[in-house]
Amino acid sequence: MERYCTIVKYKASPFSCCFPFTLATYMTGLKNEELIRQCNDILLKIGELVQIHDDYIDCYEDPAISGEIGTDIETRKCTWFIVTAMQRATPEQKAILADCYGYHDPDKVEKVKEVYDELDLRSAYATFLQDRYKVLYNLIDQLSNDIPPELFNNYFL
Repeated sequence: MERYCTIVKYKASPFSCCFPFTLATYMTGLKNEELIRQCNDILLKIGELVQIHDDYIDCYEDPAISGEIGTDIETRKCTWFIVTAMQRATPEQKAILADCYGYHDPDKVEKVKEVYDELDLRSAYATFLQDRYKVLYNLIDQLSNDIPPELFNNYFL
């Protein structure tokens, strides 16, 4: 999970969340480096949530609704779901994941999803999100009044 979080932290968060915010702070003249650091910490955590939600969409959402055709399982991507599954799986379930993850075979993809369902990863995902939201709201509440909390709420609510 630590490796997954590192990948997520440096994959999209800096480009989609942190860089635009940092650029805006410089353009508006905000010079409080500590406040900028705190905001970037929050934005990195938001970026992590965005990626984990993208992992969920790829695995579970109907492509007709999401507009995305999920291929993370077929392409053997490191996702929150496979990492969490490997942490929770029995030796038998790990063997199924090893045999089926990363193949363009609908039957194998279905077997991976069956293991995910056996491990109740949708509930684990919901609990994980709730815990992360609590951390984020706590961090946002600790910011000074120089940054309105609504700025962050627009990212992930």
